[in-house]
Amino acid sequence: MQLIYGNKHKSTYMLQVYQHWNPLQSCVVGACWPPEFFSYIQNSKLRQTFEKIAIETEEDLGALSKFLTDRGVNVLRPNVSRWQEIKENLSRNNIKEYPLPPVTPRDYHIMIGDQFYYKSTWDRVVYADHFEEWPAWKEFYNDIRQSDWPNCDSESQFEFLPPHIQDICMNCGYLKFRNQEWCTTESKPTNPLGVFDDMYAWIKSQGNSLHDISQYGVINGSMVTRVGVDLYLSTEWYGGFTPELNQAGKLLTANTDFRANIIDCGGHSDGTFCPVVPGLIVSYHDQTTYEKSFPGWEVVYGSDRSVLETVASYHELRKWGYGRYYMPDQENSPALTEFVDTYMKHWTGNAIETKFFVNILMVDEHTAITSQYDENVVRAMERYGVTCHVLPMRHQFFWDAGTHCHTLDLDRRGEIKDYFPDRVCALNPSSE
Repeated sequence: MQLIYGNKHKSTYMLQVYQHWNPLQSCVVGACWPPEFFSYIQNSKLRQTFEKIAIETEEDLGALSKFLTDRGVNVLRPNVSRWQEIKENLSRNNIKEYPLPPVTPRDYHIMIGDQFYYKSTWDRVVYADHFEEWPAWKEFYNDIRQSDWPNCDSESQFEFLPPHIQDICMNCGYLKFRNQEWCTTESKPTNPLGVFDDMYAWIKSQGNSLHDISQYGVINGSMVTRVGVDLYLSTEWYGGFTPELNQAGKLLTANTDFRANIIDCGGHSDGTFCPVVPGLIVSYHDQTTYEKSFPGWEVVYGSDRSVLETVASYHELRKWGYGRYYMPDQENSPALTEFVDTYMKHWTGNAIETKFFVNILMVDEHTAITSQYDENVVRAMERYGVTCHVLPMRHQFFWDAGTHCHTLDLDRRGEIKDYFPDRVCALNPSSE
């Protein structure tokens, strides 16, 4: 391991992040619209559901903020005080789509070294309407179909299949692949009514440069992992080694000592793996491997089963959003799914595939925070001297977000290091 300097022109201290296990100094914690924002919903049961989400989300984010401030971390929050202007604008212009609150600041920001990158717009995944037929159903079914299975050419016939065949379909990733493959992207603003303006102003006041990289979908805190000299850029889909990845890597490493590496996570890497401390990776079994990306490091795997499948049966998940989201007691609000599909399609993710135990925020080399307990992960951390604190996020299945998503580290104490000094930088596509 070598100590070097990432920015060749750096002469004074500014906000900086080089390794995400270094002592955290300043951090953003997301925020939700207040419960009053949802007063426009006429259906009282629906309104109460979203008011509860707003209240409890803020309670959980407040608990996370207190945990950090109690440990000396400077916490910043998005400014959501102008929420009434959003409602008035929507009403005045008869707009049905409601802007996503700034609950996940990491999705469109990242501090790399002392350079801050942000998106003024981003391409948000928008899923198909809940009640429409999945065009690829027949192909999916026939790919896994066994010789004694009946025909099932329409997705609507799924519920009439024998239970054991339904089970096999689910175990083969029916809901996961349905959501992954049947969606579009739409450009959305990231800073409605200046919710992040105070943060941007503060970063500038510290002497840091801000760069709008809206044209690079792969540059954000959920897709780029910082391990000293090495930056790991994730593919957006498995095998998605695109020219944009190469261009993004060159942009981030120009005139620095950083090395750009591509890792095939097929989406948000912070939902696939976490380098907890030097020598330890936590992950779950998917297509990503780590022998070349992190040579010599131990890889510990948590549960492969989505925790969402432990709180609701797949019959419930299929009925309520196909596993994109889930809210407790939503079966008591039959209009909820239609409402989300109409007004909030861009609010939800694909929670059925998310493993929240890898979505970890490191406070320092000995302190970790996550929203989901996993025995293997916690015990592995203990062997490396790390205490894992589980701070629940009661609505993680609606936001499809864990602790790492809900935060954004702006400053960590410590200089850049090279953990793989024999590595030659290469952006060659590989499975890792």
